[in-house]
Amino acid sequence: MSAIKVFLRTPLFTTSSTNGHIPKGTFVLTGALIEQGRGGLLLAVEAYGAADGRPLKGTPQRVFLPLSKVDHALMPE
Repeated sequence: MSAIKVFLRTPLFTTSSTNGHIPKGTFVLTGALIEQGRGGLLLAVEAYGAADGRPLKGTPQRVFLPLSKVDHALMPE
């Protein structure tokens, strides 16, 4: 797995601001790239961030992220 920080075009949808599966307003995902497929990225997300750089409180999750949501990604060496 490779370290990755993904910046999104739009925030991820969640069902609720208090009980949702990811924090409301998530624009940045930080974690590890598990797999890169033709339709998206499978991530082991460790941290979430808002558009202004604020960290958001959330639990680690495996997330499939469609490529259409991705603006760009940083992959440190």
